[in-house]
Parts: sequence; C-alpha cells; structure tokens
Amino acid sequence: MVAQVRCLLRMLYRSLIYLGCLVIISSIFYAQQIILRYLSKILFMFMSRLSKASRPSTPASPTLSVSLVANPSSLYQINGAATSTNLTATVSGTVKGTINYTLYCNRSDTGTNITSPNSGQFSNVSATSESFSCSYSSLGTYTPKVIVGRGSLAAQDQVTVNVVKSSACWIF
Repeated sequence: MVAQVRCLLRMLYRSLIYLGCLVIISSIFYAQQIILRYLSKILFMFMSRLSKASRPSTPASPTLSVSLVANPSSLYQINGAATSTNLTATVSGTVKGTINYTLYCNRSDTGTNITSPNSGQFSNVSATSESFSCSYSSLGTYTPKVIVGRGSLAAQDQVTVNVVKSSACWIF
C-alpha cells in the first residue's frame, strides 16, 4: 500500500506541477491578450493621426469683393450747370488674375450682370483700385455702381449720390 500511496503522491505532485504550468501559461496568455489589446489601440490612434496629417487640406473657396466710394456724395447744382463726383472702386479677395471693371453712373439693382449702356469699362487691369467720374445735370438721387469680374467670380457695390440745388448766392 505504501507503494500505491507513493505512486498517487507522485501523480498528484506531477498534476500540481502540470496545473501550475497551466496557470502560469494561461496567465501569460491573458497578459499577452491585454498587451495586444493596448498595442492595437495605440497603433490605431497613431495610424489615424498619421492619416489625418497626410491628407491634403481642402483649399478655401476663392473670394472677391469691391467697395465703391463717392467723393463728394452730396453735390450742389449752381444755375442748372452739370456737377460731378469722383468715384473710387477698390477690389479685394483671394481670387487671382486681372480685373474687369464695369461702371454705371445710375444703376440701382444689385445684380452682377453687365448691361448696356454703361458709363465705362476697364478691362484686364492688374490694379486693385480704379477711379472714374460721373456728371449729373439734373437734381435728384443717383446710384453709381461698379461691377468687377476676376477669374470666374463677380462682385458689385453701389453708393448714393444726391444732387441738390445750391441755396448760396454766388457773386462773380
């Protein structure tokens, strides 16, 4: 019987060693799974940042605007004579290329379509500012306007000019 107990003890000892190895192996396997899970998350974050950095940014849409200024904007008519104002159009924006200016001494709509008759044109100009003059022979309110085109874009601006009768006495 002692031999049988010894045999059982050896088998139990071997089983415990085997079970211990299984516990150690399963612990190592579990640790590997955790490590792989974290490494895959880190790799995913790195790759997503890398792909965002390598993507070309979308360029902003080109812009075009114009500002029209009248100097003076109030005119005085003396003895029915024509009077004039100086107008300056200044172009800004990101679109590139030469500029086409179309000028109107009295056009009140806000469209950018070119109509006839107009009061003047400057074509294929590189300057971002142009000046012109408008004369008025009748009393009233007028709307000088400029339309600019650059590349495929167009913009417009307009101002109000008032022509009033002079109340001053002029002695010559």
